[in-house]
Amino acid sequence: MKKPWSMPPSPLRLKVLKDQHPFWTAWTRVIVRRPLLVVFIALLVTGLLGFQAWRTPKDLSFTGLLDENDVEMLHFRKTVDTFSADSMLVLLLEGERSEIDRTIALLTSELPRRVDIKSIAPPADPQWLIDRAPWLWPRPLFDLVLRAVESGEIPENLVRTISNTDQFLAKALRPVDEAALIGIGLHRSPLDMAMGGRDFFQIQDATEAILEEGKCDVTHAFTGLAATAAQDQRSVMNRIKILTPITLVAVLLLLLGVERRLGRVLIAGLALSFAVLIAFGLTGLTLGRLSITVTFFGILLLGLGIDFGVHLLVSLRDARSHGKNPEDCIRFGIRHTATAITLGGISTALAFGLIALAPDPGARDMGFAALYGLLAALILMLTFLPAAWLLLERRHRALDAPPRFKLPGLHRTVALALTYPRTVLVVAFVLAIVSLIAIPRYQLETDLSRIISRDVTSFDVNERLAELFGVSPIIYVAPVDSLEQAREWAPQLLRLDEIAVVTSLADLILPDRGERHRLVEETVARLPENLSRGPLLERLRTALDAGLITLDNIPHSLSSGMLGEHGELALRIAPKEIILDGRVLAEQIDRIHEIAPTATGMPMIIKIVVLGTRDYIPIMIPGILTVVTLVLIIAFRNLTDIALALLPVLLGTSISFGVFLWFDLQMTLLTTIVVPVILGLGVDDGIHVVERLRQYHDRSDETIHLAVEGVGRAIFLTTATTCVSFITLLFTNHAGLEGIAWFMLVGIPVCFVASVTALPAAAKLLAGREDLSSAVSDL
Repeated sequence: MKKPWSMPPSPLRLKVLKDQHPFWTAWTRVIVRRPLLVVFIALLVTGLLGFQAWRTPKDLSFTGLLDENDVEMLHFRKTVDTFSADSMLVLLLEGERSEIDRTIALLTSELPRRVDIKSIAPPADPQWLIDRAPWLWPRPLFDLVLRAVESGEIPENLVRTISNTDQFLAKALRPVDEAALIGIGLHRSPLDMAMGGRDFFQIQDATEAILEEGKCDVTHAFTGLAATAAQDQRSVMNRIKILTPITLVAVLLLLLGVERRLGRVLIAGLALSFAVLIAFGLTGLTLGRLSITVTFFGILLLGLGIDFGVHLLVSLRDARSHGKNPEDCIRFGIRHTATAITLGGISTALAFGLIALAPDPGARDMGFAALYGLLAALILMLTFLPAAWLLLERRHRALDAPPRFKLPGLHRTVALALTYPRTVLVVAFVLAIVSLIAIPRYQLETDLSRIISRDVTSFDVNERLAELFGVSPIIYVAPVDSLEQAREWAPQLLRLDEIAVVTSLADLILPDRGERHRLVEETVARLPENLSRGPLLERLRTALDAGLITLDNIPHSLSSGMLGEHGELALRIAPKEIILDGRVLAEQIDRIHEIAPTATGMPMIIKIVVLGTRDYIPIMIPGILTVVTLVLIIAFRNLTDIALALLPVLLGTSISFGVFLWFDLQMTLLTTIVVPVILGLGVDDGIHVVERLRQYHDRSDETIHLAVEGVGRAIFLTTATTCVSFITLLFTNHAGLEGIAWFMLVGIPVCFVASVTALPAAAKLLAGREDLSSAVSDL
């Protein structure tokens, strides 16, 4: 009995191949006759769109994933613009009190001279409030002081009470002697400032220079939305700058397994680089900016785009190994691969293009980048790559032809699948069913700290602030119509278990301030000017001289974040604990909105970033599969071939989800966004195998083996290059991108294995059924 792996398929069986489509014949003729023109057009288009990409604004922070047209985002922007962005950039200083005071004075005078900031708000001076304390004392204490001053009998305990009240006011403004906060006002919203992050780092660099020049013995650290966004963006940008060339080099090194001549490998690298630039340029023209998901896909495109070229390069090498001249190699390669490359590229691009319709900005941005990038890579790999390859090959006709590329173990694997097709399919479907059973375990990661870069230090500063001051620095701002509304909302908010402090200018401007002023005036007027009643009378006279507390005379350090430029009012609501979990924040926000429906702030941003607009997710995957299926229906017009092409992607996607769900691995919105990558690549693998099968007139074990093994070598390389592009994401120190990488490193190899095992097994069984049906019909 012959062993299943001893089947010796012939490498080239051109006599059983169908005729080439006339379109590809004409396409090949253009490349063979005008290769220089093809290369020139590719360079021109890339140059123009590359320049557009260079001048397009970049927002690589998590804030770039925000929907600017969302109702909550619009309200947040309006609130930030109204009450300035002081609360969005905060500087924490720690050290000895005298040194902190000296540092504050130095920064207050020097920082506005060195960087363009709107304002700087040092800690409020407690003395300002102490001088006006009579307008803030509890009413019973105020009345008691007036009676004591009029009678001349001033109890010692009353003096102590007043002293304690002064200490309370001072403590409220300076709760910690060894620490202080400085608010820095920005000309632009922190969301706009995140564009490139340059504004924040200019402020940070200037601050560090001032402290160093002044020999200030304090520690300092920034926090706030502006700092968080800029730090996240710089971390991503720095690592992408390093990882992008590393990814490109790694992909090209893998290509050396197909084409060992460096010049030809570099041609593929140029084609990839051109595709990335074209994708960035077209995305910039469409969206007006480049976000983190766009740049992230630029790295992926280095692994995805080469997929189209690998199939062509393998065929070119096969033809060259059989002694064909360069022109015939181009004809042979395009004949064997162009249709499958086109179908795979179009289906993958459309799969991503469908995501461009999503309301979530992160998904939409990557959808456009992928649509443009994959189509650009598809066109370049079928034009620039063969044209440039031909030009080089014509210059080196005398070089020895390379040996045919072989993948150890592939021949035996395909033979085993054809020998035991039912066993292979049973195992595959059992794995798929076990994976689908885990669907109820599906849950998105909603903790922001586990989605963005770990290099963001502002979260550590927030923890330190909570430790020092006992409340969360991630606060809400709730615009109010009047001081009366602020007084109405504040006690209700404080009754919520999670709220620690609620402050507003209503705490400083009391309802009876007019009456108090009149009573103090009358009391002081009745007493002789040279009369001394101790410190209490002096306190009343000082308060009269200072005047009532009004919206017009409150220092900026006290009114920051609570008083708008045109007199608008707001509450500041500080929770007890720092919460970065979007799901928990959503519940907290709902409770706060029941009392203060205008509340917004950093918690709202975290919720939007983490949860996003998820209504489209349940229909995204079926929608993509529908689009891909329609492409296959139009191309194949055969239910058997359509089912075979979809088999690897269905198995790969389901098993990937199963592994993540059963092992409780991190699923985020970013992970969900890359599901189309598996769908596109999985169906691309299936399309290449099926299209090669369709080139033969019959579907015997030998032709199935020929088709699967011939295409399987290229699929392995495309799988390897794609995996390399995802492996580099493991070194970004970015939790969200790492989750994406692990998801794809499971799914992409599964699609390859399914393409060389389950697909040929199913093809054999389905071919047997068709043969049986034909025999019955003949009878």
